[in-house]
Amino acid sequence: MSTSSFPGVPAQTLFDLAEALASGRLAWPPSALSLRARGYSELVQVLLGGLTALQTVFPTPSGAAAALRLVGAERAAWERADDRRLDLVWSGPEAASQSRDTGIAVRELFADARRKVLLSTYNLGAPSVLAPLVERRRKDPAFEVRMFVNISDHLMKEWRAAGEDPLAAFRRRFAERYWSGAPLPTVFYDPRALSKAKAPQLHAKCIVVDDEVALVTSANFSEAAQTDNIEVGVVVRDPRFASALSQQFEGLVARGLLEQAI
Repeated sequence: MSTSSFPGVPAQTLFDLAEALASGRLAWPPSALSLRARGYSELVQVLLGGLTALQTVFPTPSGAAAALRLVGAERAAWERADDRRLDLVWSGPEAASQSRDTGIAVRELFADARRKVLLSTYNLGAPSVLAPLVERRRKDPAFEVRMFVNISDHLMKEWRAAGEDPLAAFRRRFAERYWSGAPLPTVFYDPRALSKAKAPQLHAKCIVVDDEVALVTSANFSEAAQTDNIEVGVVVRDPRFASALSQQFEGLVARGLLEQAI
């Protein structure tokens, strides 16, 4: 017997049923009418299915109550883990109460990082978004920041028209605008941006912290995307997922598909 026998049934409901059976307030096996009388109308069919299966193994109410407590404890642990594992992240007006603000989530991720941050973005946007990482690198040069950044077509054309080497211009602009006063991070780009008139874009937007927590989002690192645009993302607290996401980028570097700009 496991939580799969009671799909969608909250742990507290299972504990309440166990207590009602143990105290004799609920007959064993319970009827649909008695379950509805206890306020479980929406769960009646699911509960009846699980309790019928339970009856074949535990014919007495005390045995059924003990089993329900065990199943409830498993469900409670699952609920706690699920609450910690995923957070809906949102930008835009009137964010729903169950979601977190993108800008706040990004700042918290940066603040919680102990060893390293990997981030990927299509548009760097506002220097203020990266400011916590710049300050962290200034105080602790051993703190690792690895960035994967799109170099846009129009900037390439602008720099070439001005007679500048595009990569040299990118390095200069990045250091002056985004990363002044601290050791520079390691920055990678898609070299196809330099070689094709209509180059593919590095469009992924995500953050990975310490290979333990990841944010995957539609939001760029601009102030508008962090606060005003309607953007959606999810924070995933799962080391296996976070490490796999990080390795996706590092694998592209290892194969020479992404190259170091800084």
